Order: sequence, then C-alpha cells, then structure tokens
Amino acid sequence: MSYAQITAFSLAALMLGVFVFVLVGKERAQRALEAFPRNKLAGQILTGIALLWFGWLLHKLNFGRFAHLKRGVYVGIPVMFYLLITHLHELLAVRAIAGIILLAGVPMLDAIRWEPSPFRLVITVAIYIMIVRAMFLVVAPYRWRQGLKWRRAHPLREKAFTAMYGLSGAAFLAIGLFVF
Repeated sequence: MSYAQITAFSLAALMLGVFVFVLVGKERAQRALEAFPRNKLAGQILTGIALLWFGWLLHKLNFGRFAHLKRGVYVGIPVMFYLLITHLHELLAVRAIAGIILLAGVPMLDAIRWEPSPFRLVITVAIYIMIVRAMFLVVAPYRWRQGLKWRRAHPLREKAFTAMYGLSGAAFLAIGLFVF
C-alpha cells in the first residue's frame, strides 16, 4: 500500500466517519458537536497529542548552530501543555483538533505530491481546504458553534452538508482503491 493510498483512505475514513456519525444519531451527534468545544477532557487529550507531535517534529529538526537549544524542547513541551490547559482552557478542544489537522497536513501533502495521477489534485485541494478551515478555527474557535448553527438553520442545508461528507468520503475511498 502506497502513502498516497494511505492518505486517500485517511481522508475517506474522516469524511465517512463524520457522515455516519451525523446520519445514525442525528440529535445525539448535534449535541455532541455542540458540547465538543467546551469539553475539558477532550481538549486536554487533544492538546497533549498535538504537543507530543509538535515536540517529536522539533526533536527531528536539525537546529544547526542552535542545537544547544534543543534540550529546551524537552522542558518546553510539558510547560506549554500546563500553560495551555490552565490559561487557555476556553474552547481548547477546537483549537487542539485544528492544531492536529494543521500538523497532519504536511505528511499528507508529502505523501500525495509525487503521485503521477491527476486525481492527486483532488486530494491536494481537499487537504488545503482542511488546512485553511483549521487555521480559522485556531484563530476563532467560536466559529465552530456558529457553523453548526448556520448548518442547522435550514434542513436542506444540513442534508446537503451531510451528503457532501458522504460523497466526498466515497470519492476518496474510490480514488484510494482504484487510482492509486
């Protein structure tokens, strides 16, 4: 299995997971999505995951003539975790999931970059859309709830978004199975 297939299957799993989650338990899913931004435990776990990933990336990075500062990473990550969960606890879960999406964008784009198929551009555009959405959520996490309210304002709009997640997940799955 190539890295491009893994990327396509990851996007398919994400989109189809959201589709099934919303389709199966509509009211329960809405309550869970509305409660997610203020969920302290989810925020702390996701922040921990994002910071561990960030620390691992910094550990692999060649600091060059600043190599003596690399030891500060091992102290800085736990300190940063403590400061984030104590002083930035409002809407931390949304910021953390957005940070994970931002961190996941690079390996996904690297995996798809040299694929000869023109369908790689479909996945590349989807990844960039996710990255831009994540950047907005890091800066303005309150947009999470505003987006949910906007989608629920009209039943047709909500059905369209649910269908979009299902169709895009199926498309990514098909690209992963038949193209790459």
